[in-house]
Parts: sequence; C-alpha cells; structure tokens
Amino acid sequence: MKYIQSSELLELPEGVSVQIKSRIITVTGPRGQLSKNLRHIDVTFTKISDKQIKITVHNGDRKHVATLRTVKSLIANLVKGVTVGFKYKMRFVYAHFPINVNVVNEDGQEFVEIRNFLGEKRLRKVKVWEGCKATISTAQKDELIVEGNSLENVSQTCADIQQICRVRNKDIRKFLDGIYVSEKGHIRQQQSKQSADPAAKKSVRKFFESRREQLEKVDKFNSVTFVGSMNAKEASFFCDVCNRRFKDDLKFVEHLNSKEHLVNSGISSEAELQREVTLDQVKERLKQLKAKMEKAREKAPEVDFATGVQQMREKYEQEKQKRKAKKRKRHERQDPDVDGEDLEIKKLMGFGSFKK
Repeated sequence: MKYIQSSELLELPEGVSVQIKSRIITVTGPRGQLSKNLRHIDVTFTKISDKQIKITVHNGDRKHVATLRTVKSLIANLVKGVTVGFKYKMRFVYAHFPINVNVVNEDGQEFVEIRNFLGEKRLRKVKVWEGCKATISTAQKDELIVEGNSLENVSQTCADIQQICRVRNKDIRKFLDGIYVSEKGHIRQQQSKQSADPAAKKSVRKFFESRREQLEKVDKFNSVTFVGSMNAKEASFFCDVCNRRFKDDLKFVEHLNSKEHLVNSGISSEAELQREVTLDQVKERLKQLKAKMEKAREKAPEVDFATGVQQMREKYEQEKQKRKAKKRKRHERQDPDVDGEDLEIKKLMGFGSFKK
C-alpha cells in the first residue's frame, strides 16, 4: 500500500539556524556547528519559516514513511547538541582488581587508556571520537565523563569503552567487571540564565507552595496510611494537578516527587528547581547557625561527670518503673478480679483463673 503524502513538522528553538543543501543538513547554534548527510534517505525538506521545517515523503510504502520520524529525530538531536550538548557518565565496576583509567593525548588525538582489567597486563586504548572530550571525574570516585555536541560521537565513544572491557571465557553472571554507562544528560551551559529569570523563580515558588499544601494532607511519613475507598475524592489522596488518586500516603508522596508531576506543574527541567545561592548568603547562614549553637550552649546547665551519671541512672529507673507499671496493667486486663473459689482452684492447678 502506498501513501500519497506523509509529512512531519520540526520546531526549531531560538538562536538555532538550519541550512539544507542536497539533503546535507547543517545546524548552527550557541555551542557550535554540526552537519549530517541524509542523501541515502528519499525525503523532501521544506523550510516554512526560521522556526519550522517540514519533512515530506511522496508515494512511500510503510517502511519508507517510517523514515520520517527517524529523520526528524536525527535533526532534533543535532539541535540539542548545538544548544545544551550531551554528557555521559561511566562508572568502573570491579570486584578485586581495581581498573586504572587515564586520558592521554597523542599527536592531537585523545585516547582512553585502560589498565589492570581483571588483573591483565594488556593495555587497552580507545580513541575518543571527534568533537568529544573525556575527563576523569573529580567529584566521584571511579567515574569517567564523556561530553560533546554530537550524540552519535559521544555514545559511540562510550560504547567502544564498554565493549573493549567485555569479560571473555568466564561466566558473565559471576564476573561483572567492566566500565558501564551510569548516567545520560546534558551539559546545560545556559542553566544560570534560566535560573536568573524572575518569571521562572515565580513559577518555582508557586510550585513549592502548592506542593506544601498537598503534603499537609499526610500526617505521618514514616508509616503507611491506607484509606477505605477509592470511589470518592475525600476517601483517597488526590493530586489536583495530575488528576490521580492514591490509596496510601507513601505512594502519594512519591508521585509528588516524580517527573510526571513536575512536568504537569510547569517545571520543565531540573535547572528551574535549583535556587541560585551567593557566597554572602552562605556566610550569613553559617553565622546564624553558629549563633544558634552558642545560644543553646549558654542555656544548657553545666553538669559535672558524677552528677550526669546520677541523672542518667535516675532516668533509667523511672523508665524501668514505667515499663513495670505498664506490664502490670496489661496483666490486670487479661486476668480480671475473680471470686475466692476460682482463686483457690487457680492456685491449686497453677494457671490463670477460669474466664466467666
């Protein structure tokens, strides 16, 4: 079956320009320029405006039409690369032999050197693809960070590193050593500009106010509170933003912290949830905490060692008496007062009285 015409519309953000010539796409943005050759795919590009591009397939079958979304995704990844970039984090996993990783530069080409994998003396070298940068993390132990504008080059560099550390001739269920991708994200150079926007701060403040109101519905966070029915709004924990009901409070709190709730609340990225704190604000906060500790120390009475031990003993004795009294009351509830005849039989047989 042939489709006469199928099309997809691609939106472009501000500050990004796209040039298409002979199905060679060149995308230019704040972080640089990327290009992609799509001559092997029979599609038609139409530039509607500076912010919209239309991708069309004429008289295509099912598989040909499926390439529309592929082309759209490829160009969208180019746009993301020149705006926010891509960052992959890899962690070193080993049970006994620690993996030693270094980044070296030879004749202008970066390589990742891997030593002591499973105790082997072999030196493994992986080329870092063009436009990518590999660094050893200073904030996290045994972590390698690969970042760049091209998603294909960044992901291919990480794939090469992971593949060269495959365990061979052993049970891979037991030997889990290797270097694996632990996190995928963006470089986000424009994070400070987004957080400095007063409109964004206002929306974040409004979001936290509504979230505080919803959390007031939950009394105890360390235990699960169930409700009786799911039919009425009053008989369940209800989220007005997402129009969902939850039977217990723990699931309700997890939903408030989920990505779905953040997106529906108007928080589009994690950068908007982060507040900008200056160095002066940090110093002022530390001064307040120090003054609070000194004030609490002044109020606390000075007690010598012997008096402190005596107070602890008295407190322990009081708690012991409370436990005994509580235990005595429990026994009295289980064994109420009985008449003399039952009491004699109880003593004779050696167990509690007969229940009436």
